[in-house]
Amino acid sequence: MMVRKILYTLIIIFILSWFVYVWYTPPESFLKKQIETVFQEDQIESFITNSTTQIFSNSGNQVLIMNASKLEILNGENIIKLYDPSTFGSNQDLSAIYSGFSMSSKFGTFDTSKKELILSDSVKGTLKTKKEEQNIVSHSIQYNLPEMVISSDNQFSLTAENYEILGKGITINLNNGKTTISSSINSIYYVP
Repeated sequence: MMVRKILYTLIIIFILSWFVYVWYTPPESFLKKQIETVFQEDQIESFITNSTTQIFSNSGNQVLIMNASKLEILNGENIIKLYDPSTFGSNQDLSAIYSGFSMSSKFGTFDTSKKELILSDSVKGTLKTKKEEQNIVSHSIQYNLPEMVISSDNQFSLTAENYEILGKGITINLNNGKTTISSSINSIYYVP
């Protein structure tokens, strides 16, 4: 009998507590909570789809073409973001070892103040010399336009008709043809 009285008392206290809670709680707290989305002012100044950007030398010669499925320019920055870029560069110096190159990747940036192109995520390229074409593959490749230097700090493979070079870290000067490989060099030469 005593247990029943205690149980009834607890049930009555619970019901009264619930009633007081419901009475003093604002009605909106019982509505389904909606996710509040806060939109901040976007940092993108402009974007262009299916773009082609051409860069010319001081003498008016075309030295770089950048195609992208989407191009973004950020507010207050000198960086252009390139999505699915394909680039084509040419060397105006006819006495240079390399006459030009073409490269493609999934993402890239171009620093307009430094004139520096960085391609990343599955970069594939072709370097053209007077005698042969070399194919280069790496995760990320950087091209410095004023110095005409292609470089990568990542693993790479450089192949041509009669050789294949694998390593980590490469620098290729397109003017004088000087190539420097940093480490982990493996090479295969094919004798005709």
